[in-house]
Amino acid sequence: MDKREKQKVIRWIVLNSLWLFICLLIVFLYIVPSYGAIGDNYKTWNDLFSNIERVKSTWLSIDEVQAKFNQEKIKWVEALFKDKEKVTELIKKPSDYSKDYVSWINEELLKSDTITKEIKESNQIIWNIIPTLNDFWDKIKVSKDSPKILNKINMDSFISFMEDKVLKKYLITSYTAIWIDNIDYDINKDLWLNIWTFKLSLDFEGNISNIRTMVRDFQNSWKVRIENWKLVGVIWSKDDEFSSLNNLLITIENLQISDFSSENKLVKATMTLQFYVKWVWLQDYILVKDALIKETNDLATVIKNAAKTCEKWNDVVCKQSDWNEAVYNIKSLLSQINSIKEKTTELQKNMKIENIDKEFSTLFQIYSSLKRIKGIYDKNMTTINKLNKVWQN
Repeated sequence: MDKREKQKVIRWIVLNSLWLFICLLIVFLYIVPSYGAIGDNYKTWNDLFSNIERVKSTWLSIDEVQAKFNQEKIKWVEALFKDKEKVTELIKKPSDYSKDYVSWINEELLKSDTITKEIKESNQIIWNIIPTLNDFWDKIKVSKDSPKILNKINMDSFISFMEDKVLKKYLITSYTAIWIDNIDYDINKDLWLNIWTFKLSLDFEGNISNIRTMVRDFQNSWKVRIENWKLVGVIWSKDDEFSSLNNLLITIENLQISDFSSENKLVKATMTLQFYVKWVWLQDYILVKDALIKETNDLATVIKNAAKTCEKWNDVVCKQSDWNEAVYNIKSLLSQINSIKEKTTELQKNMKIENIDKEFSTLFQIYSSLKRIKGIYDKNMTTINKLNKVWQN
């Protein structure tokens, strides 16, 4: 090896030694001290991954759920977690369920939707036989968002049923007006939450054949059957606010026919039919009461705010006579709406219901007063809004 080649080898060895030294220096100065931190990060990520897998599989523990609810400052958290064992059982995924927690929740929600649908259909079947009757509910229309009593019957729907499903169907001519005056309620005050009956007496004319068919159909009405532990019957899917009355329970208390000589002969007859209805329940009363209380509070708020208009009379429009009159009229409503608020406050405190009719009469009186006050308020606010537009232009 000549001198020049020896120098190249020496330079190569020196250069590589220098790079090796630099690499070792980096390792000892940076990598080795950070190795512990890398290990800690690895453990953190491993724990995080394990927690994610646990949540996916079994969701949060009851303590974690409670801590999350407390963090969100949910008001009813104390009442919810009063019995931790029940809550734990409720949120626990069954041990024999192999899929993740979200899949289980989704399947349970689907079951809930199915059960809700079955309950709705069962209610329709039952209340098509015995619908809910309450005249006050139809009179009280607080707002479009007010709760509804479902599967009910009122005078209009009853008259339509008698005309279309009885008189026209069996080609019968009635000489009796189907109206409230002809309905006699058998009211038992001791059973004000149970099933009631009312009677309708008809003087009518029809042929024997159609009368026989009508009697047979009445006898076969209201029947249901149970299949796979579910009620099966007539379901009305179009509107669940009113009962379709397609399977109404009707009994014939009395039937007298003037002539049986010919099947096709027109004969005169009298008949007393008995119908069965569910009277309003406590939950229905609470729905109406809560809706009226909310409407009262909302109306009191808007009247109070409107009455403050032009309190300092700095604006020119405030000195306009029509404006003054409108504001004065709204201010005069304050004492009236406050009086109603006192009544609704008493209703909230009163949890003892002795006579549902009397309670509904009270609600109807409140509703009538609210309707009158709101009419006055709306009329005067219309005047104020018109004057506002004029002066702004």
